[in-house]
Amino acid sequence: MPAIKPFPTFTVADHNAKIAEAEGAAKFLEASDLTGEIEKRIAEGPGPHGIKLPWQVTHDKFRLGKGQVTVLAGENGSGKSTVASQIMVNAAARHKVLLMSLEMQSIDVAELMAKQWCGKDQITLADYEEFALDCAEYLYTFENPAEITTERVLGGCWMAAKMGVELLVLDNLQCVHMSSNIDDERRFISQLHAVAQQTGMHILIVHHIRKSQADQANSKPTKDRVLGAGAITNLSENVLLLWANEERQNLALLRESGANLSPDQNKTLDAQGDIELKFEKQRFAPSHWKIQLFLDNGRLHKEIEMGANCLPERRRVPGVTG
Repeated sequence: MPAIKPFPTFTVADHNAKIAEAEGAAKFLEASDLTGEIEKRIAEGPGPHGIKLPWQVTHDKFRLGKGQVTVLAGENGSGKSTVASQIMVNAAARHKVLLMSLEMQSIDVAELMAKQWCGKDQITLADYEEFALDCAEYLYTFENPAEITTERVLGGCWMAAKMGVELLVLDNLQCVHMSSNIDDERRFISQLHAVAQQTGMHILIVHHIRKSQADQANSKPTKDRVLGAGAITNLSENVLLLWANEERQNLALLRESGANLSPDQNKTLDAQGDIELKFEKQRFAPSHWKIQLFLDNGRLHKEIEMGANCLPERRRVPGVTG
């Protein structure tokens, strides 16, 4: 799985110059100036349009739209990086994608994605080589320098767009070196939105939420618990909240060990997922709906507990090269 090419030192001034170059002179528009764009939108249909998530139940309600920013937030250990990786591996069958992992090493990211692509908890070298062949020139990582600055991230975003990347995942925002000044954080989020809007690339930001209070352990997340400036959620088109159902996960382990469960415990296993993904905000579609996802082999998440195939799409037909 290739890394994006090295790029020179990048400054906010460079970013501003690119924005100015892309925007051109500001101007006023009449309604008639937008007729061509409106014609294209009508021809596309009501939507949603964009990159699909791995789970079919979401396809007619949510997409990663062109030129948008999505925040995927949850507590530590809720599975944010694993879910983001599954989204990317699935998208790579049809779209060029880049994972800018600021927390995990490239080899760890590559191994996780290969496991998800194969649907196996353990992979062989042959499995990895098949995965790498299928994702060639469609799936990229970001080699992690010693210090992650806002300039480095913005430079990577512009380089990714130049390479034709359609989905960029920034995992995670906490790893970007910024001052504690909330205005600096707001400014950086605005800069990411500017890149998305000017390039058409979708940027998915993985982020943390404030921990549950001691008397509300493992409580479901809310938008106001997302860490940092309000601009993170206010400016973003979409906010997705992830919650790990620890009770359900523990019960599943008990059942796998052969323990006898009560009727209520079995009901919990059947009715609830291992994680809950809530679509808290969609700027252009209904919000406040959720799906239940169940853990599967290869650190994949599927829509229903039994019988669902959650393997990512493939670009190549098995057994056929080229």
